[in-house]
Amino acid sequence: MNFDPTITMGNVLAALALMVSLGTTIFAWIATRRSNVEARFQRVDERFKEGSDRMDRQEGRIARLEQSVKSMPSKDDLHQIEIGMTELAGTMKEIAAVIGANQSSLKSLDAAVSTMREYLLNNK
Repeated sequence: MNFDPTITMGNVLAALALMVSLGTTIFAWIATRRSNVEARFQRVDERFKEGSDRMDRQEGRIARLEQSVKSMPSKDDLHQIEIGMTELAGTMKEIAAVIGANQSSLKSLDAAVSTMREYLLNNK
């Protein structure tokens, strides 16, 4: 088959058939693409809804965490507790020293009472 550059009825019909074929292909591609677009938009909407639901759950979790953190003692509160416990430990040491001193006083008092009792029992 040789290419004949002259315009003849056969060449015009062949070019027309080629144009119709290309037009049909392009039309079919566009038509199917439109239906795919609808399905794609629906999938995108579903994904956005899933993402929105997930973000809502995350927001709830963050709000609960913030509330928990707000109810926790601060650094200053813990420092005040530490100071109070240090003061309490000092007070406990003072009490222990007083009790120890009282015990030695009681021992000498007990010895004196014991001596008096012995004296009274023997001299009756």
